[in-house]
Amino acid sequence: MPKFLVALLTSLLFFPGPALASPNVYEVAASIKQDGKTIATPSVRVKPGASAEMSVAGEDGFRLSVIVMPSDSAALDVSVDVGTNQASLKSVVATLAGKPIVVSTGALEVSVTVKDGDS
Repeated sequence: MPKFLVALLTSLLFFPGPALASPNVYEVAASIKQDGKTIATPSVRVKPGASAEMSVAGEDGFRLSVIVMPSDSAALDVSVDVGTNQASLKSVVATLAGKPIVVSTGALEVSVTVKDGDS
């Protein structure tokens, strides 16, 4: 095998491209509003492609499920599934790390920001 090919293969093995350089964990910060009133500001750490779920019972209770999937570009596909005693919503949005996304339906609004949890 030619030396340049061995060097190329070796460099590819030890220096993976950006698609392989995704964090081991993401930090997700959310704000859940019902009728304009903030009812929760949960945060959670989640591994790429895994689901992070949390819930709180009570009058201002909520359920939140988040999945963060890195793509081949710098974008992240963020799946959000939120429910309160009065409403629920489910959405998948592409965003960049550190850039907030807002999804809403009727009186329910959710803002989510995803950051690299490794740094």
